[in-house]
Amino acid sequence: MPQPGPVTSLPQPVTTFVGRERELDDIAARLDDAACRLLSLVGPGGAGKTRLAIEAARLYAARRGTSVHFAALDEVPDPGQLPVGIATAIGIPLVERDTALDQLARAFEERDVLLLLDNFEHLVDGAAFLADLLAACPGLRLVVTSRVMLNLAEEWVAPVDGLDCADEGEAGRLFLERARRVNPQADVPWAEVARICRLVGGMPLALEIAASWTRTLPCDAVAAEIERSLAFLAGGARNVPERHRSVVAVFDQSWQRLTAAERDVFLRLSVFDGGFTRDAAAQVAGATLPVLAALVEQCLVRHDANGRYRLHELTRQYGREKLSLLPGELDRVRDAHAGHFLQYAAARRAAVGGRDAGQATAVADLEAELPNIRAAWEWAVRHRWWELLFAAFYPLRIAFEFRGRYLEAYEITQSALAGLEGDESAAARELRAFLLVGRTWLHVRFGRIAEATADAEAREALGVPFGPGSPDGLGSDPDAVRALVALVHADYETALTHAGMARWRAADAPGQTENLIASLYLSTSALLGLGRHDEARQTATLACDVAVRTGNRWFEAYPRGELGKIERAMGNLDAANAHFAACYELRKPFDDPEGMGMALANMGRVAVLRGDAGEAERLYRSALQLYRRAGDRGGMALAAAGMAACALLAGDIAGCRSRLHDALATAREMDYGPVLMDGLLTAADMRLRQGNAAGAAEVLHALLASGRADGEQRTRAEELLAMAASRLTPAALSEARRRGAGTTLDDTGAAVLASLRRAAETAAPEVPGLDLTPRELDVMRLMAEGQTNAEIAVCLDVTAGIVKWYTSQIFSKLDVKNWTAAVARARELGLVG
Repeated sequence: MPQPGPVTSLPQPVTTFVGRERELDDIAARLDDAACRLLSLVGPGGAGKTRLAIEAARLYAARRGTSVHFAALDEVPDPGQLPVGIATAIGIPLVERDTALDQLARAFEERDVLLLLDNFEHLVDGAAFLADLLAACPGLRLVVTSRVMLNLAEEWVAPVDGLDCADEGEAGRLFLERARRVNPQADVPWAEVARICRLVGGMPLALEIAASWTRTLPCDAVAAEIERSLAFLAGGARNVPERHRSVVAVFDQSWQRLTAAERDVFLRLSVFDGGFTRDAAAQVAGATLPVLAALVEQCLVRHDANGRYRLHELTRQYGREKLSLLPGELDRVRDAHAGHFLQYAAARRAAVGGRDAGQATAVADLEAELPNIRAAWEWAVRHRWWELLFAAFYPLRIAFEFRGRYLEAYEITQSALAGLEGDESAAARELRAFLLVGRTWLHVRFGRIAEATADAEAREALGVPFGPGSPDGLGSDPDAVRALVALVHADYETALTHAGMARWRAADAPGQTENLIASLYLSTSALLGLGRHDEARQTATLACDVAVRTGNRWFEAYPRGELGKIERAMGNLDAANAHFAACYELRKPFDDPEGMGMALANMGRVAVLRGDAGEAERLYRSALQLYRRAGDRGGMALAAAGMAACALLAGDIAGCRSRLHDALATAREMDYGPVLMDGLLTAADMRLRQGNAAGAAEVLHALLASGRADGEQRTRAEELLAMAASRLTPAALSEARRRGAGTTLDDTGAAVLASLRRAAETAAPEVPGLDLTPRELDVMRLMAEGQTNAEIAVCLDVTAGIVKWYTSQIFSKLDVKNWTAAVARARELGLVG
C-alpha cells in the first residue's frame, strides 16, 4: 500500500504568520495531551483557522519529528464522499476490494501521525467517520478546521476568534505588514489602524482586504467605508479562493446553512452591543435555548466562559444590515432592546442604593451591560422616553461613580439634556431637574466648579419643587448640591446651612434614606472645617450607622473617612489610620479608584505627620495613579500637594517646588479651597526651611485671614506661624501680618506660584539641561515623542497652560528657541533617547 506524502504536504504559505502566540501555545499543549486525538479549530469564516492550523501543524512536526498531512475538503461535495476526499487529498489511491476505512487505517499505521482536515463545516453530517478512523488508527491525531462544531464525544474544541485589537497588538501588526506589502509608502497612523482593527473585530480576512485598499485610500477613508457597509470588504489577492475574496460572501455561506427560525433570531441578536445574557436574548430576540445552541455550534454566536453570549463585530454588522432591509423590523427590535435594558437598569435602583443586598453585584451587573445600556439610552433619548430615562438615570450615574467612570456618566447626562431641549412638558422638566443635579456632582469631579455652581442655579431656576415624593439619591436634594459646592470653596458656614436644610428635609420625608446619609456626611465635612470636632464626630457616627443599617457599603466610606480626619486633627494617628484603612477596604470590592485614592491620600498625610517620607510618598503616588484612572482632577491636585509635602520632608526642595507648582496651579484654576490651602501651608513650611521667615509669615497670615482654612489647617498654620514669629523682629512680623492679611487667598496663591517659577529659573546650571526637574524631564520625553501641548497635558493630568510654562522653562534651561532645537539638544545631552 502506498504511504501518504511526508510533512511537506502541508501548504507553503506565501505571507508571514503574525501573532496568535497564545493560541499556538494552547494548541500545542492539547496536542501533547494523549487524551486529545481530535482537536477542532472552530470559528467564523475569515477568522484565520486554516492559517493557524497550518502553523500549529508545522510546529508540531518540528517538535515531534512526525508526519503531518493536509487535506483540503472544500471541494468534497457531500458527507458520503468524505473518505474518498481524505484519501485523494493525501495521495492514497483507493481500491474496491477493501473499505475506505481499512485502507486509510493501513496508510496511517505509523505510531504518531497528524492529519489536518481543512474546511469541514459542510461535512458535519459525516463526522462519525472521523470517530471510526481514530478507533482504527491508534497513532493518529486529527486537527479539523470548521465553522461548525462536530459534536463528537472525541472532540476537543479550540475556539478561533479575531486577533487581539489592543493598541499596536497583533491585529494592528497584521494590518500594517499587509498594508506595507501593497504600498510601502502608505500612511498608516496607529490611531486609524486601531480603529480599523476594532471595526472588523480583529478578523484576519477583513484586515487583509482592508489593508489591500491602502493602495488607493488613506486609512481613515478605509475605516469610514467599513462603517458604511460590509460590501466594501471585498477584493484582495486574485489567487485566493473566491469565497475568501469578500467578507459578505463568507457570511453568506454560513447564512445559507441556517433554518428560518435561526435566521430570524440571528438577525434580532444583531441589535445587541457587547454581548448579552440568555434572558436578554429571549426577551429582545425571542431566542430559545435550542436556537441559541445551534447558532453557537455554527460559530455565529460565541458563548463566553462567563456565561454571556456575543456576536463577532463583523457578524453583528452583517446581521444588522440584513435586518435593516426588513421594513420596520429594525425599529421594532431596537424598541424591545432599549426597553429591556433601561428597565434592567431601573430594576437595580434599590440594590445600587444599598436598600437591597448585593450592592457591589448590582454595579457589576450594570457594568457588564454598559454597551447595551448606552445604545438603549441613545434610542430612548431620540424617542423621548422621559419616564424610563428618569427611572434608569440614577442607578446608572451612581454605578458609573462607583467605578470612577465620570466621563461616561457625564456623556449620558449631556445626551439626555440635549434631547430635552425645547420640551417643556412636566415629565421633561422633572427629568431636566434630576439631570442637572447629577451633572453638578460630575462637574465637581472634573474640577469645573463654576459650571457646578451654574448647574445648581439652573436647577433652582426650573422651579421644580423638591419634597415628599421627590427621587431619593445620594445628593439628589438641590441643597445637598449647594453644600457640596460650598465645601469645595471651603465656605463651611454656607455648606453647613445647606446640608442642614437637606438633612431636615430628608429626615422629615419617608423614603429619603440616601439623601439623609449624604446630608449627614456633608454636615460632618462642614463641622470638621469649622473645627467643631465633637459635633462632627457625632454626625459622622450617625451617618455611618445609617449607611450600615441600610446596606450602603459604598457610601459608608465617606463618613468613616471624616471620622479618620477628626482623629487625625486631634493627634490620634493610629485611630485615624484605622478609619482610613477601613475606607479602602469598603471601596476595594467596587474597584472604585476615587474612593481607594481618597483613603490612600489620607493615610499618606498620616505618614507625613509621623515623619515617614518614604511611606508617605508610596501612598500618595498610589493615590495619584488611582485619581488619574478616574480622571478626578481635584484628587490629582490633592495627591500632588501631598507629594510636595513628602519631598519637603525628605529635603528635596526641587521636587517639592515641582509638585507644589502643579497642585497650586490646578487648585487655583478649580478654586479648590482645601487643596489650595494645603499647598500654601507646604509653601510656608518650605520658606521657613530656606530661612525666609517673613515670606512664610505673610502666606500664613493670608491663609488665616481668609477664614477658609479648616480646623486641621488652622492648627498647622498657627504652629508654623509661631516658628516664623520666633525668627522675626516685632516690626518684621507686623509687616508680614499687614501684607498677608491684606491679600486675597487667590492672589497669595498666584504670588507663591510666581515665586516657584522664579526659583526654578534662577536655579539653571552652567551646563544647560542638567537640572531639569523630574516633571520637566517627563515633558521633555513627551516632546521628543512628538506630542502636542494638549496631548502632554492629558498624559500628565495638568492643563495645557501648565505644559506651556514647563516648555518655556525647558527652552530656557537648554538655551534653545523652539521644540525642534529642544529635542535635538536633549538628545545631545542624553536626556532623552
